[in-house]
Amino acid sequence: MSIVEDFSNDINMSFGLDKCAILLIKNGKYTTTNIFPKIPKVDDDESKGYRYLGVMEGLDFYTEQVKKQTKQEYLSRVRKILKSDIDGGKTMTAICAFAMPVLRYTFGIMKWTKGELKKLDIKTRKLLTMNGHHHPKASTHRLYLHWSRGGRGMTGCEDTHNCECTALAQYVLGSTDDLTQVVRETPTPTQKFLLKFASLPKYTSSETVETTHHNGLCNKPLHGKFFVQQANI
Repeated sequence: MSIVEDFSNDINMSFGLDKCAILLIKNGKYTTTNIFPKIPKVDDDESKGYRYLGVMEGLDFYTEQVKKQTKQEYLSRVRKILKSDIDGGKTMTAICAFAMPVLRYTFGIMKWTKGELKKLDIKTRKLLTMNGHHHPKASTHRLYLHWSRGGRGMTGCEDTHNCECTALAQYVLGSTDDLTQVVRETPTPTQKFLLKFASLPKYTSSETVETTHHNGLCNKPLHGKFFVQQANI
């Protein structure tokens, strides 16, 4: 810390030590010994931590707390978009570009269950229905199908999660970086969960998502009738 401070002063850059705080951990437990008395300590309460790269941490990731805050922020952004009174196409684009990145940032880092993601998708569709952007009896497959194939172009939470985890798993397996190799070779619950997406049946890409929704839509006797007839032309 002192070296970084001296280096920052040499290049006339303000390091901002007055805005920093220290979390002291010894043998996996909080300790009260402060080796930098000029810098305040983080609260000893284990329910409180610090934010690093947008993720709350302490002795470990505060998974439930982060997921709760992330879901609230995602739904808040969806509501703001739906209240902005823009047309349907731009609404779907805005949700993909403004709301979904909030969740996307945590995918592959936080472990989300399939049930949690499905609930978020259902809640999103309810908000769309309440604001007149989605009929309650409309096909969900068409909602998530790309507009170039006759869909509405929205991105689902579960689909995005699976695609992000697959991309991250492929990166970890194919990277030649030394630290990434350590991650690949160190068996942890997160590592085991993530690497499952590198092979079937969990492997997911944008192409497989499109194919799944298109086939699901075509199998619908009512909603898929037009798409089946169009394919036979």
